[in-house]
Amino acid sequence: MPGQHIWHIKVRRIGQADYEIADIRLDQRGPPVQGEPINAVVNRKNVQAKITTFNQSTSGSTTTYTILAAEEDDGNPPGHREADEDDF
Repeated sequence: MPGQHIWHIKVRRIGQADYEIADIRLDQRGPPVQGEPINAVVNRKNVQAKITTFNQSTSGSTTTYTILAAEEDDGNPPGHREADEDDF
């Protein structure tokens, strides 16, 4: 039986100096990979980020990863959103 993988994710938002706590994920498929793109939830907002570094600790069959990720720039100015039908 494979062990349990727990991801504790912290994301540094664009223009911010400090990391913000994102979501905690249980039963991930396995260990994270540096440079891997992930979707995270920070303050109830979905954020696309890329894993920059991570630390691993193991206790029995449970492996916990503390993951630091940087938000990816989508090329739009802050607060930008796509227009929808209600805007017309």
